[in-house]
Amino acid sequence: MSSIESDKTFEKIHTVFKKTTIFSLFMFKFHNDQLPKNLSDIFSANYQIHSYGTRHADDCHIPHKSTTLGQYSLAFQGPKIWNGIDSETRNIKSFNIFKNIIKRSLIDKDSSSDMISLL
Repeated sequence: MSSIESDKTFEKIHTVFKKTTIFSLFMFKFHNDQLPKNLSDIFSANYQIHSYGTRHADDCHIPHKSTTLGQYSLAFQGPKIWNGIDSETRNIKSFNIFKNIIKRSLIDKDSSSDMISLL
């Protein structure tokens, strides 16, 4: 692998790491009612979408996006990333502890080459 290819790979991993971290922290604030109302209205839980019970009723609803561009939006990626976080981590109440666990898990996934599959 050339130096240029290595730099591009590192840049891509760094971008995914930053985006996933930012979206995870944003969704933490949504889950803990720390967002302004106009931003929290972007998201909803599955139980708010339909009246019957499901295994994923407490997960964030992932809206249908008909374009690839829409699938890179916060409204789509935020719930997708949040739902991929284990429930024990999602239930942490401390922002700083949550942030540290998310960063650590992303670093661990990066070292096992699973990081790119997050998005």
